[in-house]
Amino acid sequence: MKRLLFFIVRLATFLVLSLPAYAQHVVSGKVMDAEREPVIGAAVIPDGNIHKAVTTDLNGFYTITISNPNCILTFSALGFASLERSVNGSAVMDVVLEIEAQEMEEVVKVAYGSQKKINLTGSVSQIGTKDLKIAPSGNVSSLLSGKLPGLVSRQSSGQPGADGASLYVRGVGAGDGQILVVVDGVVRSFPDISPDEIESITILKDATSAAAYGVRASGGVMLITTKHGSEQKPTISVSSSFTLSANTSFPEFLDGPGYAYWYNKAEEMDNVPLESRRFSQEEIDRITYGDPEGVYANTDWLGLMFKGGAPSFTNNISFSGGSSNFRYFASVGAYNQQGIIKNTSYDRYNIRMNLDGDITDNLSLTVGVSGRLSEQSEPGLTAGKGNAWASVFQQALLMYPYLPETHDGLPVGSLNGTNGNQNPLAARDLSGAQTFNSTVIETNAALRWKVPWIPGLQLRVSGSFDKS
Repeated sequence: MKRLLFFIVRLATFLVLSLPAYAQHVVSGKVMDAEREPVIGAAVIPDGNIHKAVTTDLNGFYTITISNPNCILTFSALGFASLERSVNGSAVMDVVLEIEAQEMEEVVKVAYGSQKKINLTGSVSQIGTKDLKIAPSGNVSSLLSGKLPGLVSRQSSGQPGADGASLYVRGVGAGDGQILVVVDGVVRSFPDISPDEIESITILKDATSAAAYGVRASGGVMLITTKHGSEQKPTISVSSSFTLSANTSFPEFLDGPGYAYWYNKAEEMDNVPLESRRFSQEEIDRITYGDPEGVYANTDWLGLMFKGGAPSFTNNISFSGGSSNFRYFASVGAYNQQGIIKNTSYDRYNIRMNLDGDITDNLSLTVGVSGRLSEQSEPGLTAGKGNAWASVFQQALLMYPYLPETHDGLPVGSLNGTNGNQNPLAARDLSGAQTFNSTVIETNAALRWKVPWIPGLQLRVSGSFDKS
């Protein structure tokens, strides 16, 4: 028994004395790239525990303390392939990181064609269709919000068909403030197309990358590339989405009793006698508790104006495929949007076809045809920002909250001599309707010749015809 106890004590002492040795194992070294240049800010992670990770300094050096001298160190840095190495008791460990193949080979659209990302010298940002459609929307400008560095978006309206965001590259004051939009090599106004038709969007943000477009590019350039077919079996893709729009936040306005109270309070501060003030106590009670005569009421005009939510539906079907000499892509889509104000809506129908053919080994032809029909509806007295006081929304803001919706079956007006007579519900439901229809056809063609005796040189002739 004594021998067993003595053995346990010695074993425990050995383990306790051994722990500090493990806890104090230090590994240092240098992280470099293939050219033996230091990699700054590379992460060194022991056994996948990011909480104990360290980073390299300005000279690529690192020092890390680990508890297990046989742990696995992971070296990683942006743009480089991660590397794992076992310490195996070493005190010094230098590593060389290789550039990630995907980063080297990624192709980015530029003004004169395309380049590998690694060869870019200008400031360029690009987003593909996968990242573009993370959040469903029928409006391309809204989809870009927050997805590309240097691109500022500002949405000033939520009206169906007029809810596109204004886009600015590096701020409103850059250049003339107007971004130049180029769709499949053709300068066009910002397209009202389906996001399902887009392959990629590239933003050229500085003078170097946008120089090919001259002074027109002072506010930046947006290159939109639509989808094309590839050498594959015929493929059919179907996508559908449903979204619900609602006011995320809205200011709280005074109700009828509150309006009467503060109106009287303002007159009190102006020394207006009690008997001469706008609202008597009897009238305030009629506003608060109901008026048998129907002259006063407590009406939430904005609450009556807006619906709780409005649905939008997006549907698209596309066909693509081709052989080594001929490729095709065709798409048909529909976008139907309801507004949160009654009698407001927007419907858009898109069709697109892109054909690519190789005439010879060095000569190829690309033809693109697209069309869209759209219809925007709103009340006769607009639901948007126009028409000043006559706007439905403006009338809801100016209408007195102590008046009822109707009296003797007729709409009640505010009798506001300065801003006209308001009743937003009558303006919304009884002012008729406005419908704006649009039909657009866009075509483009390009003939490309690869000069056989000068590798890398191409000659391209293109043209377009648009009708709206």
